[in-house]
Amino acid sequence: MSEACQKAVSLRTSRVAYYRQCGNARSDYEVFDSETGEMTRLSPRQFEAMYVPDWKLPPHMRHIASAAPSWWDWKARRGA
Repeated sequence: MSEACQKAVSLRTSRVAYYRQCGNARSDYEVFDSETGEMTRLSPRQFEAMYVPDWKLPPHMRHIASAAPSWWDWKARRGA
């Protein structure tokens, strides 16, 4: 995947994940776990129920996403 992903925070684990939408606004999301690198494909409804994009985070939670490396840095560390 050459397109950059954005950050989101898991509502279940509070960990950062990287995501991108696979097309238009109604398309599925590809979500990459920041610890395992595992990719999961989710519908928009599933994504919204499980993750909060960094730009939607309330101010007191933004530090979680800010502390995580960028998509490109994360990918480079994984050797992808």
